[in-house]
Amino acid sequence: MTKLYSFLFPLLVSGLLLELLIRSIPNDYLFKRKMIESGADDIAVLVLGTSHAWEGVNPAFFTLRTFNAGHAAQSVDIDLALFRRFSSHLSNLKAILLPIDYPSLIFRTSTSSDDWRMKNYHLYYGLRTTFDPKHYSEILSVRFKTNVIRVYKHYLQGKSFVFSDSSGFYIKEGYVEDLKTSGVRDATLHSQLDLSMMQENLKCLQEFIHEAKARDIVVLFYSSPMSNQYRSRLDEKQLNLTYQMVERLVEEDHVFYRDFLDDPRFTDADFRNATHLNGTGAKKLSELLNRELELIVSINKHSK
Repeated sequence: MTKLYSFLFPLLVSGLLLELLIRSIPNDYLFKRKMIESGADDIAVLVLGTSHAWEGVNPAFFTLRTFNAGHAAQSVDIDLALFRRFSSHLSNLKAILLPIDYPSLIFRTSTSSDDWRMKNYHLYYGLRTTFDPKHYSEILSVRFKTNVIRVYKHYLQGKSFVFSDSSGFYIKEGYVEDLKTSGVRDATLHSQLDLSMMQENLKCLQEFIHEAKARDIVVLFYSSPMSNQYRSRLDEKQLNLTYQMVERLVEEDHVFYRDFLDDPRFTDADFRNATHLNGTGAKKLSELLNRELELIVSINKHSK
């Protein structure tokens, strides 16, 4: 038994040290949490959603003070959890922007290949959405080799792991992907999901709408623009089901929705890959959303 302890103790200490070192590396989740909490009274528009929102909605082009709380592979149940987490702090919040894209209604972070990202919400946002122990630990969620590389790059090379600017918008690194290659990859990936999640995600969106309306907060759903190399490969059944669900929200919950999926104002030159906008495309989408939001907020204000 003594030999077993002498073997396990160094491993436990090493694991704990690695966990602490990783948690001390600045990241987008902790960064955004601190930015929201420190400037909560000034935020009038909150952007949520996946990387399509994180990379596509630039608060710099909004009239009202806007903050982007989007993250890669952030499903609608997490959007709802984040809204609930910060709603009491956001005393002057007037509107929420949330994308409903092709995979949005059938995707859950916690049940996908991106489930390792759940630890970011538990460790750095303070959410409690699952009971899986690995979702509360860096070293249990991410491969050992990846964690060692992160520690090496940050502590020895000074690499930053914060990729958002002060408004929460993704800082472009200048890389691009072939539109056809990424279009085939992403359309295939987004079409291999479980349609049974649709009703659960729809329920999340309905709760989102009702809780926002109770605080007189406008909710604007939108579909992000995508390149033709992606759109042409989408499953018609899944796409139609998504639109049916959106129509249901519009009709039953009287929510605002704008569809930019096939908007001709966006060309190949606006994308860094088949599903993500570059800086030029983000500026274009942000200005369009700002225009829509100004009109909706104005109408909402005068209807009281």
